[in-house]
Amino acid sequence: MARQVTSVRWTRRRFLAAAGAGSVAGLAAPALAAAPPWRKAVKLGMVHIEGDLAAQFRAVKDAGFDGIEMRSPGGPRPDRLQQAVKETGLTVHGVGNSRHWKLPLSDPNPDVREQGFRALLVALRHSREYSGDSVLLNPGVVRPGTTFDQCWVRSTGVIRRALADAEKHRVKILIENAWNAFLTKPEDLARYVDQFKSPWIGVSLDLACTMRYSSPPEWIAALGDRIAKIDVRDIDATVGKEEGWRQALAVRLGEGDCPWAEIRAAMASRKFNGWWTADVAGGGAKELVEVAKRMDRVLQVG
Repeated sequence: MARQVTSVRWTRRRFLAAAGAGSVAGLAAPALAAAPPWRKAVKLGMVHIEGDLAAQFRAVKDAGFDGIEMRSPGGPRPDRLQQAVKETGLTVHGVGNSRHWKLPLSDPNPDVREQGFRALLVALRHSREYSGDSVLLNPGVVRPGTTFDQCWVRSTGVIRRALADAEKHRVKILIENAWNAFLTKPEDLARYVDQFKSPWIGVSLDLACTMRYSSPPEWIAALGDRIAKIDVRDIDATVGKEEGWRQALAVRLGEGDCPWAEIRAAMASRKFNGWWTADVAGGGAKELVEVAKRMDRVLQVG
C-alpha cells in the first residue's frame, strides 16, 4: 500500500517543547569532550577555485578542512586525483553519486534503472580508486507514476545487484535521506537498510532534511550505528512547501533551526567518528574559511 507522507516543519521551538515534555530521549548525553575527534569535509561542488585539482584541494586544506567528497560519474582521472592528494595531504573520503536524481533507481522505465545501476557501479569503482570508502546514494523518488512501495521494490532490486561490487571494492553504499517523499520516517530508513543484511549498506544522514518531518535526534536514535557519515547544513524550518526546499536550505550554517546542541549530544553519546561534510553554498578561499569556522562553531570543535 502506498504511504501518505505528512510534511512537518520542525522548528527549534517545537523541538525544545517536545524535549521538555519528555518525548525526545538522549539529551543528557555525555559532554562533547568525551566524543572521538570529528573530521570535517566539503563537497567538491562547493569549491570555486581557479587552477588545477591540487590548487582546489590546497584551498580546502588551508581553509581548515580534513577531507572532501568527490562526485562520480564524471570525476577526475584517478591518477590526477591521487597526485593532488599527495601534494596537499587532503583526504578523499568518498563520492556522491552524480546521476541518482537524473537516473533514479525507482524509475518506471527499466532502461533508466539500468543506466542508474551502471552509474552506481562507476561511482563505487571511482570511490575505491580515489581511496574513498563510500558512495552517497539517493535510492529513489516517490512522484506521479511511482508509489512508495514501487520505489522501495525497484530501488531495492537495483541495489542488491550492486552489492557484489560494493564488497569487491570495499566501498559502502550510503543511503541518504532527502526531500524525495521516500523514507521520510527514520524507522522506514532503518528497515530499508536492514533488509539487505549487508555490512556494505549504511546511512549518510542529512541533518537539515530530517527536519521536514521530525527532529534530528529522533533520527539519530532510530538509526544508531547505521549512520556512517553526516551531511551538515542548516534550515529555515518556517519556509513553506510552496516556497521550496532551496529557499529553506539557503540559510547560513548556524543561523537556522537545526538544534545543534542536541545533535552534538546525540552523536557524542554514540561515539560517532565518521565524517561531517558541509553541503552548503561554497565559493573561493574566503568563503571556504567562513564555512569551516561555522562548522567549528556548530560542532564545537577546535
